[in-house]
Amino acid sequence: MKTRYSQKKVRFKDFRLAMLNKLSYNSQYPNLQRLLNDKFDDAERRIKVYDAPNIINSTIAYNSGQFGKSQLRTDFVIHSWREWGYRAFIVDISGMPSGFISNIDNINQITKLVNIYKFSGTKYKIKES
Repeated sequence: MKTRYSQKKVRFKDFRLAMLNKLSYNSQYPNLQRLLNDKFDDAERRIKVYDAPNIINSTIAYNSGQFGKSQLRTDFVIHSWREWGYRAFIVDISGMPSGFISNIDNINQITKLVNIYKFSGTKYKIKES
């Protein structure tokens, strides 16, 4: 009877530690990077997560003026639909071995984990090279 109880106690402690570990991760970049490195590259920790460069490619609207010449309209700017929403971030796995990167299951697992822990609506890109 005592051994069954001690086995359940050990299993519960293991389960509790695993849940506390999962709850320690959140959507902040250092925690997301720690999660991915803990899961895929615990020894060398080569996976990096960082902000994407803030590059905005604006399209300036022109009006057709008198005599068919274009005139610059400066009262509004049109942005691409890709630039709407939150600022993107990069999951850089380029430091990982080529066998890891070419395995589609690894990429799918990374995508699944990032989708679970990222903020809703946040865009990201997995950089492979």
